[in-house]
Amino acid sequence: MKKKLLILSVALLLTVLMWSITYRTTNFNKENEDELAELLKRVGNYEKENKELRMQKGEEIIALVNGIPIYKNEVEYRKGLVEIAYGKRDDEFINSFAAIVRVKILSDFAEKNNIHVNDEEIFDYIKKEKANEDLVKYVKIFCENAGMTLEEYWNEYEYEKVKLLLTLKKLEDSIIEQGIQKGEIPQISDYHIKQKYVKDFQNNLIEKADIEIDQNYIEELKGFNNEKLFK
Repeated sequence: MKKKLLILSVALLLTVLMWSITYRTTNFNKENEDELAELLKRVGNYEKENKELRMQKGEEIIALVNGIPIYKNEVEYRKGLVEIAYGKRDDEFINSFAAIVRVKILSDFAEKNNIHVNDEEIFDYIKKEKANEDLVKYVKIFCENAGMTLEEYWNEYEYEKVKLLLTLKKLEDSIIEQGIQKGEIPQISDYHIKQKYVKDFQNNLIEKADIEIDQNYIEELKGFNNEKLFK
């Protein structure tokens, strides 16, 4: 169980704002641990060399999603992280763009429906992470290579990831609760029924989203379509 929790926690560690960049293994042994440590060194080095790309508010808008800007730098940053984890892949700029669009749509819906998390919830989650000695070991590897203090990691870098993670989880819970109240899913139903309901609800939101790509990026994003957003 401890190793399972470690894998899930490390998956979060390797997630850039929860945009589907994860490292998973079913057989967590010494060889996997060494491999993971090397991966975190590369991710740390990437963060150190590209911190400004992640931190900058963005100047070059490549699209608007329900009126919310998507900046080139956030897509480029995510693209670089994916390539570290999986190597260079075709259409990665488009795939990274699609992943960001999806999260923006869901976050926007949560915001408009007053679905929020507070600092107490965020730091309670982080406290549990800090109690996992194995996870902290990997966090230290990342921080050493990222030129980041542990305080910066927990209070800034991880804070934002956990905030989004918990917000999206609350959104899922809210969707399920509404489905039960409307009689669209049974009060007592298994995990798969609930997840299908959430999936269909979210995909419906995405289908209705207003996505406007800047004229200067229509060619670069010509392979993008709403189907890439569905899960």
